[in-house]
Amino acid sequence: MHKLVSLTCALVFAFNGAIASAQNNCADVLRSVYDTTNRSEQFNYSHSFYNFVCESTFASYQSARDSGASLGIELDVLPISIGGHDRTTQWSQYQHAVCKTIQSQTALSRDLVIAVRQINAQVIDAWKSCVQSNVPGLYFWAETDDKAGAAGTVTFRAKWVGTGGDASITVDRAIRVTPPQALDCHGDVFPARLDIAQRSITCERNIDQAVQVKLHTARKGDREARVSEKIKPIALPPPTVTTLCLPASGFYRMPVTAGEPIKIRSAVSGSCSAQGWSCDRWATSSGPDGVANYRVGAAIDSSSNIGTLLGGFSSTDASTIDDVANAVKAAGPRRIGGAFDGIAPIDGYFFLIFNDVPGTWGDNAGAVWVEITRQPTLATVSENGAPPPNY
Repeated sequence: MHKLVSLTCALVFAFNGAIASAQNNCADVLRSVYDTTNRSEQFNYSHSFYNFVCESTFASYQSARDSGASLGIELDVLPISIGGHDRTTQWSQYQHAVCKTIQSQTALSRDLVIAVRQINAQVIDAWKSCVQSNVPGLYFWAETDDKAGAAGTVTFRAKWVGTGGDASITVDRAIRVTPPQALDCHGDVFPARLDIAQRSITCERNIDQAVQVKLHTARKGDREARVSEKIKPIALPPPTVTTLCLPASGFYRMPVTAGEPIKIRSAVSGSCSAQGWSCDRWATSSGPDGVANYRVGAAIDSSSNIGTLLGGFSSTDASTIDDVANAVKAAGPRRIGGAFDGIAPIDGYFFLIFNDVPGTWGDNAGAVWVEITRQPTLATVSENGAPPPNY
């Protein structure tokens, strides 16, 4: 299990002038929370993206795009339209649709998943650049860990980078939390003065809702960090398992989504045909590995035995056995045999078929048992209206 850093971050700076403007841009764009939860769930790739896009009040897509670009965050990878709303002309509705999708973890299209994952990584990189900087100013941010403690923890960090004789500043030791009962810091407080050495306090979360936190300084005013509402991952549906008897004169077809894991097991079974299958009315017979050393140049896959169970991923649909044979051959046949574990490389269709010379199906006989296991993923769990598999 790897540590996925999904953040939102904001640094708060205190100087005027051109440098302060650049620093405040960093703070305004990145927000104030850095999520360090050690996560394994597939849906938790989006926390940094959510805080960057959904916790900010950009007036338009152009404003969001320009702010992101100043920090190396590229929003143009987002789908042009979400839920019927155009990002350029209907930004408010578009932003709401995207954020609702992320928050509810539903209707996540593959394009949106890919874009969010990419932007999420860019926001993390921008955050690291900000908090590691020693540009003069007051730095205040929060690091959340949703799996620590009973309900998660928030570690607040602060440092002051001064100039000349201004090496430290006075701060209120206790942070101000809204709502007050949202966090329990167990008396943990900051030192009365902050300098370039990073200081921290850790609090336990009592609620899942958003929390507003302030650090008060005597001369620089309040610095805020907003801890976002928890994004609760939904559990992926269990794997779907399909078993069938695949005839030597037939095929199996199913729609697939790029990135979808597929596991296939096949064998001779009395429930389908005790003899397996044949290409010549039982003059020869075999299981899913085909007739040993029996290869034909005109077959779908000339490098595999006749009778081998073949598969193929194709962007083109097919509904007849000859069309399926041609699609598998054009896509590059995959030898399935008795076992296959792989990942769909494209959005399209996956076919299973008996390796033979196309157009010579008439003397084929028998069938093999096939079991197909499909594990729902971030992209496939949101696919709607896909036609059922058939053969």
